[in-house]
Amino acid sequence: MNVNTSVTKEAGRTRIEKQLLAADFVNGGLATPDRKNRFETHLRGTNDMMGMADIQFTKSGVMRVTVDKEYLGRDVLGAGVENTNFTGIVEPDYQGSNVQLRKLTGGFDISYEAMLENIESKDYVPGLTDRFMQKAAYSISDWVVNANTVTGATPKDLLTDGFHALSDDAYILDAGGSEITRNIFHAGFRTLPKETRRMKSQLKWVANTLLQNNWVEVYGDRATVGGDSATRGQIISPDGIPFLTCDEMRDDLSVGYTSATFGQHTGTRFDTFVLTTTSNVFRLITTIAGAPTGPTSLTITPGTYTAPELANALNIAAVAAGHPAVFAAVDGKLRIRATATGPTNIVEVVAIANHMYTVVGMTAAVYAGAAANIANTTNNGTFMWLTMPSNFRVYVSEEFRTSWEYVPRRDAYMFTVHFIAAPYLVDAGAMVRVDNIRLKDYR
Repeated sequence: MNVNTSVTKEAGRTRIEKQLLAADFVNGGLATPDRKNRFETHLRGTNDMMGMADIQFTKSGVMRVTVDKEYLGRDVLGAGVENTNFTGIVEPDYQGSNVQLRKLTGGFDISYEAMLENIESKDYVPGLTDRFMQKAAYSISDWVVNANTVTGATPKDLLTDGFHALSDDAYILDAGGSEITRNIFHAGFRTLPKETRRMKSQLKWVANTLLQNNWVEVYGDRATVGGDSATRGQIISPDGIPFLTCDEMRDDLSVGYTSATFGQHTGTRFDTFVLTTTSNVFRLITTIAGAPTGPTSLTITPGTYTAPELANALNIAAVAAGHPAVFAAVDGKLRIRATATGPTNIVEVVAIANHMYTVVGMTAAVYAGAAANIANTTNNGTFMWLTMPSNFRVYVSEEFRTSWEYVPRRDAYMFTVHFIAAPYLVDAGAMVRVDNIRLKDYR
């Protein structure tokens, strides 16, 4: 860099950083009240459940929570005797626990050129940060539902137990691998303790949209006005208890399935997928009705692909090599599945150099279908909750911070945001979790 260029660059940085400081973007800056309120709005906007959850901002990283359990499941009255002192005192039963808030960190980069071009535009940086906070809210919403200190798939998910793990202490109803029916809703309501059933007007079913869609189809088969309404997409509240949507609730859990199954494998990573010359090969063997094809190496042009684009590219290459079209996009992930069910229908992901398996979250192995059997399982299961929305509580520290720095080697401004948060289930005894519900498989 010559002297003139260096001077020009330094002048540009001075302009940028003057605007950053004016925008209250001092390194390590705490959230302003306005930014905190906007973040709460983003968090509540992630799903219906979070919209009604009890979100509490706190100044501390550790919360001492005490819950009064005095009357749940207890008879507090006895026979009264005239002219006799009453001695049958029922002591309150308070249960307390410490909630440790956990730190979550994310960030985004903006090139020097983009900053210089836009920095003096009104609300440019706050707008960028707000969009990142909105995306972060979705990540936090998923985290408070699915984090698990035992089975978490990432370091973030191992930090704490989310609502699903915390509800292990709730009343559990096992649907046994059946699809959704009216009887499951009735059984779920009956499983609640009577103290909670009395508060029926406050109760909500919490489920993902796929399960709700299945319920619409079940109810739509009724030759009634309600059935007609369901076919038009109206959600009929079972037992008069409305649904709250929470699509963070998983729809790929292992569940019992008595019919024959497909040989299939679904990646764990979401699009967009970036393939390079060292990560663009898929080696494949397909066996349909016992007749194998392959192994064949499918080489895809390097580039950035969504899940549907990559599935289409792989199918074109597979069909050209004599395989059936076995690739599909499911919920933003790449899936490979045999075209028929049963043990003679197999897909095999074969180890090879320059593979794309890490990029799409797949593992090289043989994936065979199974014959019809009472012990079969399929990854098409889900669950739902029945409780009061206020039972879901999320603690968020007021001291989430935003900071920035210019990194010369990358010629970019790097922004970092730190959140401190934790999920808390107020009373597992006032909740039913219905497990092992099998979703319909239309694909």
